Amino acid sequence: MFQRYVELLLAVLVHKLGRNTMSTKIGIIATPFLEKFIKEQIAKMDLEFEYELFLYNEFRDIPKLFANMSTDITGVMTSGVFPAAVILKSFPETDKVIEAFNSDDAGICRLFLNLYKNNKNWDIDRVHGDFLDLIGSDLADYLFNDPMRSLNSRIDDVVQKLSLEELYVVEQKQFDKHVSLFKSGKVDCAVTRFSSIVDKLCDIGMEVYFPYPSFSYMYSQFENLLKNISMCKLKNSQPAVINVSVNIGLMESSAGFVLQSRFMLLEEALRKFCGNSTLEYLVQKNHFGYEILTDRKHLLTYTKDFTNCTLSCFLREMIDFPVLIGYGIGVNLYQARLNAANAIREAGVRKLGSFMIDEEEQLIGPLGDDCSNIVTVLDFDSAVFGSSFPLSPTTVSRVLMAIKSLPSSKITARELAFKLGVTTRSANRFLRAMSERGVLEVVGEKSPTTKGRPERVFKICV
Repeated sequence: MFQRYVELLLAVLVHKLGRNTMSTKIGIIATPFLEKFIKEQIAKMDLEFEYELFLYNEFRDIPKLFANMSTDITGVMTSGVFPAAVILKSFPETDKVIEAFNSDDAGICRLFLNLYKNNKNWDIDRVHGDFLDLIGSDLADYLFNDPMRSLNSRIDDVVQKLSLEELYVVEQKQFDKHVSLFKSGKVDCAVTRFSSIVDKLCDIGMEVYFPYPSFSYMYSQFENLLKNISMCKLKNSQPAVINVSVNIGLMESSAGFVLQSRFMLLEEALRKFCGNSTLEYLVQKNHFGYEILTDRKHLLTYTKDFTNCTLSCFLREMIDFPVLIGYGIGVNLYQARLNAANAIREAGVRKLGSFMIDEEEQLIGPLGDDCSNIVTVLDFDSAVFGSSFPLSPTTVSRVLMAIKSLPSSKITARELAFKLGVTTRSANRFLRAMSERGVLEVVGEKSPTTKGRPERVFKICV
């Protein structure tokens, strides 16, 4: 059995390493106007990636282009924050990494310096820059006063507030304003960040300038995209463990043969749930009952982004007795197992449902049949705890839930140790730390049944 286990783990590692060594492929969504510029900039970069260009004429084209991208495209670069916003509002649950390049401050200032160099009589008041309309500024103020923040960050604030329909029409509105100002004789030329309207403005005889982003800025944006894709891949590959056990606390009979038969039925159901995929799941026995080894990406899938528990739904259809489920994610397998163990203990304390503890030790649950049942278990005011507090939010929550589970809502260190599956010394440390912060208070003493000093009794006071 152990040899088979090692072989399966090696197969998983080889499979994942093989996938991670493949070249990263990204999609680039841009206008035909920028196609040549983008290819020239990428040719000068020393970054390793493959790319495919997807060209749009107006923002309404973007969702269809994005939806038709192949699954091997793990990240997308858009020519501007507006197209990126269209994607994120159209596909809020996408797992592709989205990044954008814009006309940066350096590119805009370089454009105006060149315009002034070529024409000393150039009148700044006869130029309309649509990028300034979005932030309620004018060209002179932008060029000669320190805005304290970059243009892109200020525009980002505006874009985040726009609905999808407002995003669809923003380029047409800017085009109409350029035309109106030009035909009324108020401006001589236009500077636009919307590459989709450059050619259309030229067609009506208007002098148009587009502030191309600097190479250093383009390079940094593509570099950030590749880094974020790598981070996403690493996070998806984080080890995850699921502990599943028979809910003994709700059993009508504790007879050994009954318990054994239920564990056998549970194992059979778990193997059916995981199917034949040895590269995605590995089911084996542990001291809780059974554990499933997988990764964060697959855990996200069958918990519906940590809001549901498809495993518990499946088991209800397969077996007629209650189970406890604990999900754990970690930066390594040890932490994932520890978190899964603590999560299933939490389910045992509450005698219901499924719980999860992630790599940041945040306790989430109970995972229900719909998202409305999901809460993050933080039953205390976080302002009470500073960064120096020795206990994690998960530990605090588990202690509070253990106390609330008792009829008297009072607990001793020995009782807490039994509830949490820790040593009495650790339980004493938890109670002492929380009482020092005023979360718990000592309300009396309890004499042990055997020889020894009386134990302090704690209750929640916040």
